[in-house]
Amino acid sequence: MARNTSKNNTTLAALCHLSALLGTVLCPLNLIIPIVIICCNDNKFVRSQAKECLNFQISVVIWALISAVACFLVVGVFMLVVLAVAAFMLPIFAAISAASGTDYRYPLIFRLIK
Repeated sequence: MARNTSKNNTTLAALCHLSALLGTVLCPLNLIIPIVIICCNDNKFVRSQAKECLNFQISVVIWALISAVACFLVVGVFMLVVLAVAAFMLPIFAAISAASGTDYRYPLIFRLIK
C-alpha cells in the first residue's frame, strides 16, 4: 500500500534497507543504521521500514546459523547459497519499494522487533 510520505522519508527508508548490503563489508553498520533510525526518527513509515530491515538482518544471522549446522548434511550448503542470494537481492527490492513509498515485508523472516 502506497503512503503519502515526503521524499526525504522515502529516501531514508530506502537507505535503511540498503544498509543491509553493508553487512558483507562493514558488519556492525548493517545493524547500527536501522537501530539509529528507529531511535531518532518519528515518522511512522520510516520506523516501520527500519524495524522490518532490522528483523531481516537478525533473521539472516539466524538462518545462517541454521544453515551452518545443516552443512553437516548436504542440504546446508544449498541453504547457504540461497541465503546469500536472498540477502543480496531482497534489500534491493525493499529499497525500491520503500523509495516509492510502499511498505515492504520480507518473506520468511522472524519479526522479533515490533
